[in-house]
Amino acid sequence: MDMKLYLLLTLKEALLHLNAVLVNLLPSKKTEFEVTYVIANEGWILEGMCRDIDGELDLKSHFHYSSKKIPTSDLYFFSHPDIYVSALLKSPRILKTNSIVQYTHHSSILGANKSLIVAALNKVTKIFCMNTATKDDLVSFGVSPDLIEVNFIGIDENLFFPQTKINTRPTIGFNLRYEDRKSYSERKNYNKIIDIIKKIDFCDVILLGKNWQSYDRFSEIKDLPHFTYTECSYREYPEYYRKMDVFVSVSKLEGGPVPMLEAMFCNVFPVVSNTGFAPDLIKQDENGILFDVDLAAEDIINKIRNGLVLAKYRTVNKSVAQLTWQNFSQSVSLLLK
Repeated sequence: MDMKLYLLLTLKEALLHLNAVLVNLLPSKKTEFEVTYVIANEGWILEGMCRDIDGELDLKSHFHYSSKKIPTSDLYFFSHPDIYVSALLKSPRILKTNSIVQYTHHSSILGANKSLIVAALNKVTKIFCMNTATKDDLVSFGVSPDLIEVNFIGIDENLFFPQTKINTRPTIGFNLRYEDRKSYSERKNYNKIIDIIKKIDFCDVILLGKNWQSYDRFSEIKDLPHFTYTECSYREYPEYYRKMDVFVSVSKLEGGPVPMLEAMFCNVFPVVSNTGFAPDLIKQDENGILFDVDLAAEDIINKIRNGLVLAKYRTVNKSVAQLTWQNFSQSVSLLLK
C-alpha cells in the first residue's frame, strides 16, 4: 500500500477513536428529528426502501442526501456503510445517538479502508446485511456479531407476480445497467455476459438495462437475431420477465441480486452465480441453479440449458413469496422502534 495512503487511513482510524472519547464532552443539543435517513443519492433504489420503512413508523423524519451537514436526530439510518463512515468523520455527534447501517455488499472494505470501516461499524447500534455470507465476512473482519442482523430485501408483490408466459421460443434474460467503472465492470462480469450471449444458439436473449451502448463490446451482440436489448422504466420490468423462462446473473459480487428476486416473484427460474443472497434462497435444482462465480462461459451455457428444462415444471415464486416490501419494512421498523 502507498505509505501516504496508509498514514492517512491510520490517522482517520485514530480520529474515530478520538471522536468517541471527545463526543462525551460535547454539550447535548435538542434533536431536530426523531429519525434521519442518510442516502447517497436522491432517487437511488435504497431511498425507496427507506421511505417504505418510514411509512411503518410514526416518527418525525428527515431524508438527507449527503454525509455533510447532517441534522441532529435521535436515530440515524445510513443506507450504505461508506456514507456512514464519511458522516462519522465529519459529525462526531453521531456517536452519541443510535445509528443503523444498511450493509448491501462489500466495496472499499475489501481494500485499503478495511480497518477504518470495521472500526466505524463497531460503533453502530445495528447493521443490516442482505445475506448470510456478508454477515460471516464482517464477523471474520472483526465486526461484532451481536451488531449484525440479516434482513433479505423485499419485493413489491403487487408489481411482480406470475403471469402467463407470452414467448413461444425458449428465452433467457439478464437485468443490469452498464457503468464505465473498473470495479463495477469486474463485479458485474460484463465480458462474460457478452461471451454467453454470443455463444448461445438455442434460445432468445433479453437484456434489460441502461447505457449498454457505451460499452465497447456491445457492438458484438447488438445485431444478433436472437438478442433484444431494452431500456425501460422499473414498472415495465414485469412485462419482460413475463417473456423469460430463465433469469441469469453472472456477477462475482452482489448484495442481492435484487433482479433475481423480482424474476422469481414472476416465476422465472434463476440460473445465477453463487453470491449475495442467492445461496440463502436457492435450493439447487429445485427453485434455481447456482454456479461458481469463476465458471467458464461454456459451462454456464450448459447450466442455462438445464435451467430451461427445469423451468418447464418448477414453480419458484412460492419459495420467496414471503419476501415482500411490506414484510421487510415491518421487520426493520420493529427494530427501529
